Amino acid sequence: MNPRTRRAALVCITYWATAATARMLWTGGVRPTGESLALLATVPIVQIALVECAIAVRRSTARRRTLGGLAAFFALWLVLTLALVAASLGMALGVFRDIDLTGGSLFSTVFIPALQALVLVIPFDGERRWRRVRLDVMAQPLARPILWIDAVMLTAGLALWENPAFGVARIAPLQRQWVGTKFMAAALFLVLHVRMARRGGAAPPRRPWPLVGLAVALAAVGLQAFAPWILKAASYLPRPIGSQPLPLLWLELYVAIFTAVLVSVLRSSPALERSSPTAARLADAATVVLFFATLAVLTNGALSYQAVEPWAPIALLTASLSATLFALAAILVRVAS
Repeated sequence: MNPRTRRAALVCITYWATAATARMLWTGGVRPTGESLALLATVPIVQIALVECAIAVRRSTARRRTLGGLAAFFALWLVLTLALVAASLGMALGVFRDIDLTGGSLFSTVFIPALQALVLVIPFDGERRWRRVRLDVMAQPLARPILWIDAVMLTAGLALWENPAFGVARIAPLQRQWVGTKFMAAALFLVLHVRMARRGGAAPPRRPWPLVGLAVALAAVGLQAFAPWILKAASYLPRPIGSQPLPLLWLELYVAIFTAVLVSVLRSSPALERSSPTAARLADAATVVLFFATLAVLTNGALSYQAVEPWAPIALLTASLSATLFALAAILVRVAS
């Protein structure tokens, strides 16, 4: 199968499967309507066309530069989202004269392009690559306690779903604090790596500030689990930004924090790759997973100011997985120094 056909097939299959899942979750069935059938036929076509145009433009303007996996994921996500929104609004306003603002529509707009981009950037030989990652991680003694505690916390959180102390559905304090601990541990290991490297380590970073910036961003995310500083910071923003409604400011701050993490990871990628290729892959994967956590937080916030299932549990579980991956990446970088 040539790359263009493969991309088209993956875009269509992912859209159809996810759209059907969303419709079943929000309506209790998959009975087709005229609007849903029109979207199933139109949206993937527009997405495929826009993706192929973006790839052609990229090849013609930057032939010698290739996008890394993380940058490619977000570039594809942006293109696919623009195509989905344009096609959906065009059909809603031009044909059916009605805009769907239900939870299912919000899910489709937010998550489908992200899932499509993820499927498109996953390589066919990913199993061989991640086998090397697994071996590198399991060889580190510091990584094993994190994985064991993760297994215990996840099992307890899922088994005691509604428990106020452990339940994932209740966003239990112990679950949140464990997530925050992992993010802050990742920040600490990165700072230790930079400090030791500047003293003459085996692989001193040429530009340490991206790693320091990543450590600060991860520490900020981890601190939120112990003290909701994002909610308090919104009250002190100057005008005219501070004049916006508080819920909107909260969502904007969450997006800003994730953007800081993303930019830091992209800028730190060369240093991570030099220290440990496995750490670089883990950091990229952690950023993508944190992106899904941020999307879940934004979706929850758009529906309600309180925790809403399944968005709040999805945000907690994906944030926990992201924190684990960042912690493992930081451990590998610290050991390499």
